Amino acid sequence: MAKEKVTYNDGSTYEGEFLDGKRHGFGIYTWSNGERYEGEFLHGARTGKGKYNWTGGASYDGDFVDGKLHGKGKYTWASGSVYVGDFVENLRTGKGKLAWENGDVYDGDFIDGVRTGKGKYVWSNGNVYMGDFVDDKKSGNGTFIWTDGTVYDGDYRDDKMHGKGKLTWSSGDVYEGDFTDGARTGKGRFVWTDGTVYEGEFIDGQMQGWGKEKWKNGALYKGEFDNGQFKNGILYDGNGGILAIYRDGVKEEQE
Repeated sequence: MAKEKVTYNDGSTYEGEFLDGKRHGFGIYTWSNGERYEGEFLHGARTGKGKYNWTGGASYDGDFVDGKLHGKGKYTWASGSVYVGDFVENLRTGKGKLAWENGDVYDGDFIDGVRTGKGKYVWSNGNVYMGDFVDDKKSGNGTFIWTDGTVYDGDYRDDKMHGKGKLTWSSGDVYEGDFTDGARTGKGRFVWTDGTVYEGEFIDGQMQGWGKEKWKNGALYKGEFDNGQFKNGILYDGNGGILAIYRDGVKEEQE
């Protein structure tokens, strides 16, 4: 294969190997705007290993097929963010690791350039999510661990806790049940560290609707709740005796 240096009509240049009049083998192609490719060519197309530098500061080092990023490679943005992994026709598709300049890191599946499939996302503040992604959002089933030790394990939709899940606070309190758009809404069970247990309905994180709350000493309230407060129901002592009746939030003591 012959080695030549060629300047094209648009000002671009190529210096490298040719075969049958086509760029073939190793060469360096520099566009008139300053962009540069250094690597392998196959019958005139960028195919094989190579490195591409854009004028804005971004760069790619890896596999090419017919001029496209395809195979394994490393893409570095001008901002300092870095992706290392699989490419299919210029898009991040397959397995990869994306590290942002702010310190966040995602390691997992990509489809058409977005996080879709299984993956692990670690925030710069130490929070961690492991589970399903759809279109760059937490969707499906996953586990989120906060730096203070709080843990959520359950369903997500569009980056929010949604569906069935279990939320365990660092204090030891535990909620297990329904979530809607990130809030405890629906049917659920809340257990406090002091042994108090509530089972019933929630709206936006508050006990709202019908439920029962039982204390460690055996006392029990059954009835309706309004924003976490007793509304219409009966409060029993540990032996089943009636202590009070609540009507519209007003407590009526029993003799």
